[in-house]
Amino acid sequence: MGTPCGADLLLVSATYGSAIDMCTGFQFGRSADVVSIQGEGVIGEECHGVKKGRYIVVVEYLVAPNWAVGGAAASLVIVTKKMDGTTNRTYTFANMRTFEYAKEFDRDNPEGSRWRQPFIYQGTLASDPLTIS
Repeated sequence: MGTPCGADLLLVSATYGSAIDMCTGFQFGRSADVVSIQGEGVIGEECHGVKKGRYIVVVEYLVAPNWAVGGAAASLVIVTKKMDGTTNRTYTFANMRTFEYAKEFDRDNPEGSRWRQPFIYQGTLASDPLTIS
């Protein structure tokens, strides 16, 4: 079991060609559409196969984006600081592209106002686009 000092505590920076201003959070993951195959005369699923998959990173930030939606693929780099207060962790997502975005605003809670930007991996999922250093 790891120590709490290995956990991410602070979001230091995010870049996608240029800085993503006032980045407040991110999440990422790989999803797959799975097909269940049943064998002849078999009750229940015999095996599962992946029909398609995708890798997506969603970044939340406060200042409007300054890149073209649907533009060329680029690396998305997010840097966090660990709980020990001195060590940074860098998440590099290769070959990512934007296609959409959303703005959430609540007049009664303006500090909760934020942009939400999905970045979708462009390439085969035979290898993971994420490297952590």
